[in-house]
Amino acid sequence: MFYRKPSTLHRRSGLLIATVMLALAWSARSGAHDHHHMSEPDTAQIHARPIPDVRLTDESGHQVRFASDVLRQRPALISFIYTRCTTTCPLVGATVATVTEKLQADAGKLAIVSITVDPDYDTPERLLDWRKLYGDIPQWTLLTGPKSDITQLLRAFGAYSPNLEDHADILLIGPDASGEWVRMSALASWEAVEAKVRAAALGR
Repeated sequence: MFYRKPSTLHRRSGLLIATVMLALAWSARSGAHDHHHMSEPDTAQIHARPIPDVRLTDESGHQVRFASDVLRQRPALISFIYTRCTTTCPLVGATVATVTEKLQADAGKLAIVSITVDPDYDTPERLLDWRKLYGDIPQWTLLTGPKSDITQLLRAFGAYSPNLEDHADILLIGPDASGEWVRMSALASWEAVEAKVRAAALGR
């Protein structure tokens, strides 16, 4: 399958929109955790539970198995978002988009994944529209699916909360050669995230 490389103008337009959203979200950052009560975690090494190979749906409407089709035995950068979120999620989106751009060719060696924590609302179409706010980034997979399967996956990654507003503002990077994942704040700078991806996931 072939896709046309996005034009510089298209990429810049997407990044401009993302920058505006980032600025709006940043202005609300100090109050964001009025709705996201979980504290920002420090960077830490964790060992995830066995990752379930649940059947989910990506932003294009394709049925995929999480481990077999999405991760494909690659290291990953995983985030947790929902499209109705107006506080921290736009920050996460802008960070993931920027890190993906900075990785350039190395992005293909990595599974870049965002999992919705609001699967009852977030259809594939809504996820795709949300991703487009940050540019044309085909390497970035967004996933929804049955709530029970999403919950199983969130529990495996230690990211489950029964309350939507309390979802975990974390990024997971890994696993490394020893099976360990890096858990870090989703509100970290893109430079910090890129550095962790290169060190923990790409071994650089």
